Amino acid sequence: MTGPPLIIKDLGRTHYEPVLETQRRIHYEKSLNRTAPDYILVTEHHHVLTLGRTADSRNLLAKEELERLGVPVVPTERGGDVTYHGPGQLVVYPILDLKRNGISVSKLVHVLEDIGIRFLALYGLKGVRSPVGRGVFVENRKIEFIGVAIKKYVSFHGLSLNVSPDLRYFSLIRPCGIEGLKVTSLGEELGAHAPGFSEAKEKLIGILREGFDTALHSV
Repeated sequence: MTGPPLIIKDLGRTHYEPVLETQRRIHYEKSLNRTAPDYILVTEHHHVLTLGRTADSRNLLAKEELERLGVPVVPTERGGDVTYHGPGQLVVYPILDLKRNGISVSKLVHVLEDIGIRFLALYGLKGVRSPVGRGVFVENRKIEFIGVAIKKYVSFHGLSLNVSPDLRYFSLIRPCGIEGLKVTSLGEELGAHAPGFSEAKEKLIGILREGFDTALHSV
């Protein structure tokens, strides 16, 4: 099908809450105007923890340390539990009219996972889908996290992919609410051969455009 253009916006490094408000504004405008363009926002956040709809506060393991570090904790509408965003992590927010594009929620998640798998393959890493839940792993180490929200058939929130974040921040939480979950990054897996953040972002944006152009125009 042919629809409005897909707009991909690179926001650079941002604080979380203004971008959350931007998502909500675009979502609201799209829910009123079904001919409005689809958006994908790409960013890298300052340190923040976000809580999904089903998050358990007990998965914040070091509240005093988080306060000392000045890491905000923000409740959200997305699915899932607690996760970390910060410098060195690519975050992608697809704000899409699923009904107009004929895409189910499960299809959206599949596309997001496929994008992560294809991105990792560029660097010789084999990404695999989670046997339980959502996201992408390298062996038993999680590298891509997914949490979406759908209202009035329009998606928001999305995925985060670890390029070179400080993984110690993940030790302050129980990521995704899963005990013992191991977390990794491109930097951790590739060492000196890891790409720079700007290169990784450029590569990911290319895969996003190709992956979503196919998903949005093949139904």
